[in-house]
Amino acid sequence: MQLASGGSATPEDRAPEARGMVDFLEEVIPADSVLARVVAEFRAHSEGFGDSYLLHEELETFNSPCYFYEMLARARMFRESLLVHAERESQIRYNPDRRRFRHLHLAALVPPADGPTRLDNSRQEYREAGGATLFTNDPGIKAALDVLSAHWPWTLSRQELVDAVHARLVDAGLTPSDSLPDIVDNLRGC
Repeated sequence: MQLASGGSATPEDRAPEARGMVDFLEEVIPADSVLARVVAEFRAHSEGFGDSYLLHEELETFNSPCYFYEMLARARMFRESLLVHAERESQIRYNPDRRRFRHLHLAALVPPADGPTRLDNSRQEYREAGGATLFTNDPGIKAALDVLSAHWPWTLSRQELVDAVHARLVDAGLTPSDSLPDIVDNLRGC
């Protein structure tokens, strides 16, 4: 799409030319090819979104997705204004302690995209409601995504999630790693 729309002078021209490339690909690629699946996923994911979404998400020269904790770290580089009562000033943390994130609760609906979760080391795809996907081969992460999806829309504390993932792995006949809490923290972005 970037190649097809790269010569366009204005955003108003880029979006239709990019969509035209997708139309062209649908006509010429074999229906059972990997590219056909990619084009179909793009169609399903972008359906209903306007040109501004296409221009930003697919055609932007610099578009760097990040985790929420990375966004918070980047935000530290910008000017900050904070309005608080004077007696609370000493409680302000300009460099947040990552351990405090452990007190947050977590909720997510990220079911497996290709059948039930396989608690083994095979690569498995998970898809959130907006269409974004992630892949993992780690049984601990797979179990965590399973547990979170099963509890959706309710939240779990860090310890509740660690305990539930531990139980899910044991029930599957696996021996949970001693680093299971770290795996959960990494999943949470802590």
